[in-house]
Amino acid sequence: MSTNKDNKSVPINTQTVTVSVEDIKKIIKIRRIEEGDFEDLRNLDIELFGWGPRTNYYRSLLDSNLSCVAVSTKTNKIVGECTSRLEMYQDWKGNYKLKGYIMRLGVKKEYRHLGIGYNLLKKIVNTLLYQTTVSYVYLNTQANNTRAVTFYNRFGFAIVEMKKNMYKRTQPEAPDGYELVYYPAEQIGIKLSIN
Repeated sequence: MSTNKDNKSVPINTQTVTVSVEDIKKIIKIRRIEEGDFEDLRNLDIELFGWGPRTNYYRSLLDSNLSCVAVSTKTNKIVGECTSRLEMYQDWKGNYKLKGYIMRLGVKKEYRHLGIGYNLLKKIVNTLLYQTTVSYVYLNTQANNTRAVTFYNRFGFAIVEMKKNMYKRTQPEAPDGYELVYYPAEQIGIKLSIN
């Protein structure tokens, strides 16, 4: 097996082969969630997060462009997802505004470190910021998940709050969590584009 950092071993059908990062990008496509994706998404959620939502959750994602999946063009299987929704909040002046919430972001272990998660997140953040009227985008992650926190920080998210026992509903050990926020560049006086 090659030790070149530009190569990665990934399963293609039932075989494992070593391919370059450029080849991976050719065999992954990012698209909207479709009705036939529910079972694959639930299996992915169980693999990544330890549990999968009910079918109604996935059905609610169909009618918007606020969620997407990464699909292997070789196996036609979902290898990553990013889901989001719009939420209403009241600002300090009492005005009602929209914010974007990233509900889930995950990539199968064997497809990580190839830019798939970044591209999924970029697509949804850009959609939320430039195709809706959200003031900002936020997400939550476990405080002990340093890789995720570092990934989100590099993307431009900043920790704004630590929440004790945030994950008690889904995990018995109830780890603490961080809320991270991404503000549009124009809002903080910076001209920036996410490439």
